[in-house]
This record gives sequence, structure tokens and C-alpha cells, in this order.
Amino acid sequence: MTPASYIPFVDGTDGLIDATFDRLRQFPPLADHLSHRPDQNLFHYTTATGAIGILKSGTIWASHQETLNDVSETSFSADVLRTEFTNFVESRKPNEQAIEALLFYFDMAEIKDLPMSVFVASFTERGDLLSQWERYAGPHGYSIGFDAEKLRRILAANGHVIHSVIYDELRQRSILEHIFDIAFDRLDAGDFGDPSEENLKRWAYVHSLLARSFSLTFKHPSFEEEHEWRVQITIRHDDTSQLDIRPGNFGVVPYFSLPLTMEDEKALSCVNIAPTRYEVEAKKAMELTLLHYKYEVDSENVQVSTVPLRS
Repeated sequence: MTPASYIPFVDGTDGLIDATFDRLRQFPPLADHLSHRPDQNLFHYTTATGAIGILKSGTIWASHQETLNDVSETSFSADVLRTEFTNFVESRKPNEQAIEALLFYFDMAEIKDLPMSVFVASFTERGDLLSQWERYAGPHGYSIGFDAEKLRRILAANGHVIHSVIYDELRQRSILEHIFDIAFDRLDAGDFGDPSEENLKRWAYVHSLLARSFSLTFKHPSFEEEHEWRVQITIRHDDTSQLDIRPGNFGVVPYFSLPLTMEDEKALSCVNIAPTRYEVEAKKAMELTLLHYKYEVDSENVQVSTVPLRS
């Protein structure tokens, strides 16, 4: 079987993906992860331009993963995926054709060659964190807070799920190992039919996609202070009608708009202002901005960062 003989499967795999996912849900660490809900405000750090866009549109942008600020995220998840698969192969020693098939699709994910793209919107439990101000908001930025349960409900009503990021390396490896276990158990059981080249490719596509999707919620333990939550959306390249385009640091940036309101319910709950010498002026300006865009304002939901201002 040569690499040229592989083609990405999109149509006809949804039911196969769902069946594998149902098996994965029975694994306690994954079940806990999938059922874990945020129980407090979640924050999104952004510039003044970004804050205006969020308040004006009532949406937040899920940006194309390859344009995210931290380019190491993609390489880290790919490295974890490849390392754990190598360890799995050495311990279980599955057949060579199956290894070759999965590795091909893992490599396609790494070189961004699959006919689909991932879009990410990130939130954090920490609304006043120096590293977040510096990385995402800048000197005149904002940390916009959302009621976590309202946000979850609004996203769910629109078919989206928010998950916490996994920083624990043991947990990351355990999840991937279980995905590989199920993949080869299903292959050995004949769940994908006879061991033809076509069925093997379909099997590899399904399980590489699931493994890759879960690995995208993995980050290096050094980022744990962020307490990140994220929404991930996968869009097929033959259906980009839901995308919008904006200019960015990389040129044009495709993005996906996520709703933050539903009927009369708004997820936004508070706004933190980046460290500033002009606390009174900055706070008053944001209060007027919230009023202009029809958000409720009180003395508690607009605050200035308590991080000491650097001279």
C-alpha cells in the first residue's frame, strides 16, 4: 500500500466516528473530561478592537488554529500524539499495514493536508493574570467575563461544546492509549468489515481524526496557570459558507463567529480592564460602552486589573 493510494475519507464516516466515540465515553477519564462543566466566570482576553467587536456583534471569534498566537500548541499536540502512538505500537505490536495507515493520517494532520480545518475560541478561569494581559490583550486591552453556565447553554443550543484543556501528561497519554486500544480492538473484531485496503484506510481516517481532535485539547504543563477552556469547531473545505474573513498578523484570517446571546439571555457578565494609570477614565469609558451596546452595568461588573502597573 503506497501513500499515493490513500485518500481522505469524509463522506460515509460519520456513523463510524459516532460508534467509536460512544465507546470512548465509557472510559472514566474521558467521561469525566467530557462531562466537566465550568462552574464560574470564564474570561476572554482581547484588545480594544476585539472588545468592541465582541460587544457590538454579541459574538466571539473562533480563529483558524494555524493563526493562533502560540504556534507551539499545534506542534506539542502532534508530538504527544506521535510519541504515544510509538509507545503503543512497541507494546502491542499491531500489524504493519494498520500502523502505516494511521501514521499516514497523523502526518497529514501535522502538515495540514486534511480536507478540513479547526477553529478555536479560548477562555480562561483567570480574569486578571499578568501573562494573559501581556500575551493577548496588550496595554489597553480587556478581559471580558462570561457567566459560565449561560455561555455553555448558548453554545450548546448552537451545536457547540466547551471543554477544559488538559495539562496533565499522564492523563494525556492515558486518553490517547485508550483511543488506540479501541481502534485496534474494533479492527480485530471486524467492525470495519474485511481487511481490504479500502476498509483499512477508512478505519485509519476515523481513529486518527478522533485521536487528533482530543490531542488538540492538550497543552504543555507549563501553561497550567491559564486554566483554559476552549471551543473547537471543525469545518470541511467543501463547506466554508459559515466562515468570515478578517485581516490579521498572517494576512487574511478565516474565523467562525460563536454566539454569546440567545433570545433575551446574554452570557457577558463583567469586564476587567488592563493595568492602567487612568483607572477612573478607563472604567467610565467601558461603562458607557456597555450601556451603548445594551448591556447591564453596575458598580461591580467593570473593574480595573489589580496587577501592578510596570513603570
